[in-house]
Amino acid sequence: MNNYYRDSYLEINVDTMLSNLKEIKEKCSSDKFLYAVIKGNGYGHGIIEMATMAQASKADGLAVATLDEALIVRKYIKDMKILCLGIIREQDYLIAAQHDITLTIANSTSIEHILNCNLVKDIKVHIKVNTGMNRIGFKEISEIEDAIEQLSTNDKIEIEGIFTHFATADGEQLREYFDMQFAKFKETIENLSYDFKHIHCSNSGTLLKHYDKMDFCTATRVGIAMYGGLEDEALNNFDVKAGLRLISTINQVQQYPVGAKIGYSNNYTVLSENEYIATIPLGYADGFPRLLTGSKVKCNEQYGTIVGSICMDQMMISFDNKVEIGEQVILMDLDKELDVFARAKHAQTITHEIYTNFTSRLPRIYLENNVITNINNSLSKE
Repeated sequence: MNNYYRDSYLEINVDTMLSNLKEIKEKCSSDKFLYAVIKGNGYGHGIIEMATMAQASKADGLAVATLDEALIVRKYIKDMKILCLGIIREQDYLIAAQHDITLTIANSTSIEHILNCNLVKDIKVHIKVNTGMNRIGFKEISEIEDAIEQLSTNDKIEIEGIFTHFATADGEQLREYFDMQFAKFKETIENLSYDFKHIHCSNSGTLLKHYDKMDFCTATRVGIAMYGGLEDEALNNFDVKAGLRLISTINQVQQYPVGAKIGYSNNYTVLSENEYIATIPLGYADGFPRLLTGSKVKCNEQYGTIVGSICMDQMMISFDNKVEIGEQVILMDLDKELDVFARAKHAQTITHEIYTNFTSRLPRIYLENNVITNINNSLSKE
């Protein structure tokens, strides 16, 4: 099973992911159709592995961003609904229909494309409503009524669902905007004389904070919360945690005289002759951003500090006490100094970006019952 050839990798606990999804389903969406969002390579955790995990849990369907994502998942998941949340190209509607991918209709051009593609197989669609995110979707009820009328002229098209996306569910200063979007979506549903099977508006933050207001909805979506990365106190009310660890191994240790320069642009100066500078084979080409220079890592029970500048393939770490070649370095786990929230704060970004930045160059090792069950190394496909 060992098909990777470097000492840097992601370790993903499938049991944790499974438990997270079941917890969210049971507490927030027990009576609704739950879409597990696995776009962005399963938020960096592996799209096929997260699709398989979701299938084994109480999730009812899968949601992705692109048709490419949908089609690769369909190769492995044959009997589960896959909803593509993004707009697809005109020439690809027939492919989507052939593989039973549910599509998003977001504007008049989407309608024109699907009606002109000479469907020979039935296809399901969800209408996207723009309530204030102002990204994609129909803004006015009259536009949606017209969309329903046009789509209904083709008996190969089933208008299965309707949905929106919130710009925010966080913070009291943005609460008024959330309330506005929520009210607009609810008003839209109430004023459309159409029986949608799937009505959904909840992303992770909305689902965990406002699920009790979603009586008119028949479906929900969960993304970042499933991976334990929701940056909101609402996560504290659920037994949900991160199941991803980033690990590397020391492959060189040096001591330098006081004043020696470390890394590109001489960005770090050795401060003590007792300082140990360790090098590990992991860098920004693996998705560990240069902005994390200066943050903590851990070797055994000792914290070290990333110094110099994180390189493309390597980084240097300063330790106060001796470390050895071959010892493991933990760069991300549940430790408060190392978790995804600390990483996002230090890098001035969000947890979503930290997770999805991890590139295919990093092998992904999957654990179930603390036993390795799968290793996915995209650079060593057999």
